[in-house]
Amino acid sequence: MKRAIAFIGFLLMVWVFVVSCQKAEGAGGAKKQDTGAEVQMGIKQGVSGVVSEKEAAEQKSGKKEKPWKSWKYEGLLTEQEQEEFKALKKRWFGPGFDEADALRALEIFTKAKLRVEEIDAYPEPKGNQLWHLTEDFCEVVRYLAGRGNREALEEFKKILRQCWDKPLEVECVLEVVGWYGDRDVVPLLRKYVRYEWPGQYYASEDEEYVRQIKRYNERVRLKAAAALLALGDGDTALPVLEELAKEGKTAALGYIFHNMIGTKWQARGIAIIRKALEYKNNESKALAALFLIRLTKEGYVKEDLNKLKEVLINLSEDILEKKKWDINIHGYNDRRVLGTVITALKELKSKEAIPVLERIANHPDASYLKQWVNEAIEAIDVSSSKKEGEDE
Repeated sequence: MKRAIAFIGFLLMVWVFVVSCQKAEGAGGAKKQDTGAEVQMGIKQGVSGVVSEKEAAEQKSGKKEKPWKSWKYEGLLTEQEQEEFKALKKRWFGPGFDEADALRALEIFTKAKLRVEEIDAYPEPKGNQLWHLTEDFCEVVRYLAGRGNREALEEFKKILRQCWDKPLEVECVLEVVGWYGDRDVVPLLRKYVRYEWPGQYYASEDEEYVRQIKRYNERVRLKAAAALLALGDGDTALPVLEELAKEGKTAALGYIFHNMIGTKWQARGIAIIRKALEYKNNESKALAALFLIRLTKEGYVKEDLNKLKEVLINLSEDILEKKKWDINIHGYNDRRVLGTVITALKELKSKEAIPVLERIANHPDASYLKQWVNEAIEAIDVSSSKKEGEDE
């Protein structure tokens, strides 16, 4: 009997314990549910619900943080500036968009340090959306520089000082900053001819990504050196341009050729172009031959035109004998070489060039060059006919 009573008492204790646990769990679940509702209310209403310290700070400052923001996000623009930029974007270079609007857009770009996450008018970056800011910025830069806007120049200087990590946008500024003839930018440009993107970007294991960064570095250095040439600082610019030309950046030779006439460094520029005839890079070699032909015809140098013609014909023969033409990041390297060769042979106006020009026109990979070839042959024939008429 005593054992039965003790067993019943034990069962009662177990039942009381289980019931009390269920009540506690139910109360906890209700509390969690209420808290979740409060949080949802806070997110939805922003003020009447539960607000975190972070949200409270945003409400107090008037700045809202983007959920996709990068670690660099600083909230650099006011809400008024954000709305002002959105209004500019709606009529971007359309009816009513004028020089004052472009200047205001440039000022906002500068204040935001060209960071896409700082400007609400640009959505969360996906795919090529980062490029949208770059395109818009470069459009504004070229528009204002083309009109010689002096206020824009001050913004350009700020960008060169503070946007070292934005090579694409900096490149657009470097393209135009020399147009103003303001030598105050020379110290900044001298820094950019040694440009390297911040070191942490090189940590990537993606080889193509690292190569792309290297190309950005080269483009910035090239444009900085070109701007220095335009401002008369050949001592700094020429060694950089020569180095880039050796690496196959043919635009470097172009900047030298188009800026050197009448300058104190003209002879040095001609020497660099002449050296390029010995480079392994065929593009630089062909372009050097073209420039020397033009300099000879204009009386600045006295090159052996037959030797230059031989260089051009040899380049063509080497390319035409290949089974597969070279391709690099910029496209068909050999096709560009042949395009330069055609232009140079056209300017030489030598009948001896016609057979190689015809071979270029008949090559299956050079079909798009056929029109250039026909124009070159026609120019040579016309020139030869004139000479024959004069001889008679």
